[in-house]
Amino acid sequence: MPRSATKTEREPFSSAFGECCLDSPGGDMRAWNQADAYLLDTLAGRFAGASEVATVNDTFGALTSSLSHLGPSVYNDSAMFLHYLKRNWPAEKPLPVVVPIDALGESSAKVFLLRLPKNLHFFRYQLSLLAGLPECTVLVAGMQKHWPASFYQASEVFFARREVLPGVKKAKLMILDQPMAGAAVEREHHLQLDAFGLQLCNLPNVFAREQLDIGSRFFLQHFPDLGDCSEVLDLACGNGVLGIYALQKNPALRMHFVDESALAIASCKASLAASLGAVAHGRYYHNHILHDLQLPAMDAVLCNPPFHQQHVVSDTIAVDMIAHSHRCLKPGGSLYLIGNRHLPYYAALKQSFRHVMRISGDHKFSLYRASK
Repeated sequence: MPRSATKTEREPFSSAFGECCLDSPGGDMRAWNQADAYLLDTLAGRFAGASEVATVNDTFGALTSSLSHLGPSVYNDSAMFLHYLKRNWPAEKPLPVVVPIDALGESSAKVFLLRLPKNLHFFRYQLSLLAGLPECTVLVAGMQKHWPASFYQASEVFFARREVLPGVKKAKLMILDQPMAGAAVEREHHLQLDAFGLQLCNLPNVFAREQLDIGSRFFLQHFPDLGDCSEVLDLACGNGVLGIYALQKNPALRMHFVDESALAIASCKASLAASLGAVAHGRYYHNHILHDLQLPAMDAVLCNPPFHQQHVVSDTIAVDMIAHSHRCLKPGGSLYLIGNRHLPYYAALKQSFRHVMRISGDHKFSLYRASK
């Protein structure tokens, strides 16, 4: 059965910088893994005198909170990270400013602790920004099973020296220094969807960057009639393809876009402008689901939820999105949700909604309508 949409779990974390308990969504989504501890232990052992330290791609605040005494610079794309950093940061200290990934190339930090992202292009983009700094050392860590050879090869393009440390408890770590100018990394990738009359702009870290996500394609092919709607939300919008298509079909909609990735929100804005021009307007929110977000009551929610957070396959976020969608809908409003058939979304929908219907599907996907 789906887990509670409100439960969080506190998990003990120990490193060379001490012990603490960290909040996370729970379930399969742990507050830390061995890569976090490896980064911190290596910093304490090999770079003990470092004072200008930055964290990059921290997940739930394990790295950043452990370094609170150093006042680290923080570079992150994720609103989920910020949500849990607020919970895990020491209460007596002012919360650090979270800086967008695009600003990495302007950093004054000298040592960067970088959690290996899932997306190779996003990793190459980050390295290209760091390699533009006059001097820096980058400690990169991730779990060994999630670290293909292509990620090692990417580092050779941007740093002249690389040291790969022995594995520790299934985590790997490499140290990069002597940055050098590498090949330019494409920031924007444009998709022309002639079948739907859309043009999409995908920035680094946007899901399905090179082609339209097949779940979204199925959703577009079986798109619901929103003719009676005024306020519509595209939740986990990514590049905004669902909400933009809704606006194309119903220009009078007040369309709201929410995503936990700042680069996804920027992609959505650019995609809306490219597809519909200046006549269309959206309202954009970089946010972890709908936590602490004040929205008008919605007539409909469109959602193609993620079923993984980085490498962790989990329905935790989707279950929360379903519960949040129910709360933000007007009476009589509907959530339209697409998912792989094997995922337990029907049971999660029934926990929050009285009326749930599979309105379309094939051997791979199910498109549900859940009405409040």
